[in-house]
Formats: sequence, structure tokens, C-alpha cells
Amino acid sequence: MYKVYPSLKEDINSPTVWLQGSNIGGRDLVLVKCKQSHKSVWVDAQIVDNNFQNNYNHSPRISLDNNKKVIIANEWYRQKLGIIKGANADLKIKQIKLPFIRPFRQMQAALNHPDSSVRISADIAILSLLLGIIGLVLGAMSLIK
Repeated sequence: MYKVYPSLKEDINSPTVWLQGSNIGGRDLVLVKCKQSHKSVWVDAQIVDNNFQNNYNHSPRISLDNNKKVIIANEWYRQKLGIIKGANADLKIKQIKLPFIRPFRQMQAALNHPDSSVRISADIAILSLLLGIIGLVLGAMSLIK
């Protein structure tokens, strides 16, 4: 069970969640899945280190407990996961195991980014890829005939 905390003001539009007590090392793209709501999201995750914790613990926020599993996420990701700040959430955190899958997961993360301009860019990238594939197929067909 992870204790859910809100992100810092400067991280409201950040595509990152911070984790404490998880098994990830450093910054990585992870799947965060909430077992209660059955919702999941691909997101960059960072580890809560001493510098982050010192910055977070300044008043008026509640201090982080060193011995607990903690997720710090902005409202966008909390809504995507169906979790509430201040509550406990049963989360499963999963890293990418196969490196060739990473680009697809990065695209999924971009499609769920809190900034609409990034989501639009991801939509345009997918459309461009599809149009490129259609053009390639049509070009190959014209060469065959």
C-alpha cells in the first residue's frame, strides 16, 4: 500500500511521479496500476531522495515518513489512476523489461501527459506514422505493377 501525496506546486504539469519504498532504481518509465480502480498509466518515475524530501517537507506540507511506501503525484495522474490524496492506494509498479517495447510505452506515456500540447504532438506523430506506412505500401505497390 502506498500513501498518496500531492505534488509540489512547481510539478503540477510534470509528467513524473515520485516513489519512495518501491523497487525501481533511479528515473525510469513505469506502469503504475491501481488494484482498486483497475486503472493504469505509463509515467516517468523518480525516487524520493534526501534533496527532494527536504524540499517537500517544508511547511505547510505534511512531512514524508521515511519508512512508508509513498507516491507523490499531481492531480492529473491521481485522477487517471482513481486515487485520492491523503489516502492509501494498492498500487503495482512495473518497469519495462524488454528494451524494444520502450518506444511504444513512451508513446503511451505521451498520450497521457498532463500538457495538452504534448498529447497533440503524440497524436500527430501517430497519424504521421500511419500516413507514412500507407505511402510506403502504395509506393511499393506502384513499383510492383
